[in-house]
Amino acid sequence: MKYPIELADVSLSFAQFRALDQLNLRVAEGEIHGFLGPKGAGKSTTIRALLGLLHPTGTVRVLGQDPRSNPEVLRHVGYVPGDVTLWPQLTGRETLTALAKLRVREVDAQREQELIDAFQLDPYKKCRDYSTGNRRKVLLVSAFLRRRNCLFWTNPPRVWIH
Repeated sequence: MKYPIELADVSLSFAQFRALDQLNLRVAEGEIHGFLGPKGAGKSTTIRALLGLLHPTGTVRVLGQDPRSNPEVLRHVGYVPGDVTLWPQLTGRETLTALAKLRVREVDAQREQELIDAFQLDPYKKCRDYSTGNRRKVLLVSAFLRRRNCLFWTNPPRVWIH
């Protein structure tokens, strides 16, 4: 069985606060997992460790690789942060194009339009005029534009509000 996500004895402290304490987790291919808990329980910290943004002790593997020593593995990972900040002067479509160029790839226009339609997103509206939910949709479309092996999403909404 393949485990695209593996954490073994992962610990991390911030000053005197122990955010992760010997966390062990294996997520098998095709499984969907979520972290539930109160603020400060380590949910976002765990995702940041999986993205190679933090340096805990223990073993962190994404698609069989340590994201800190092999950041190339993150090309196969999508990430939608909880705090959504977009360029306010750009439209949704312009933002999608800019995000794609950051990853040095061309946009599949047909797939982009399919996702825009599926998420019921107005791509011609300025990002400053989007609701928080629609700003998240822009990032979701961006994350799904390329087929990913893993998708990490911090603080998904409880409900979609248009």
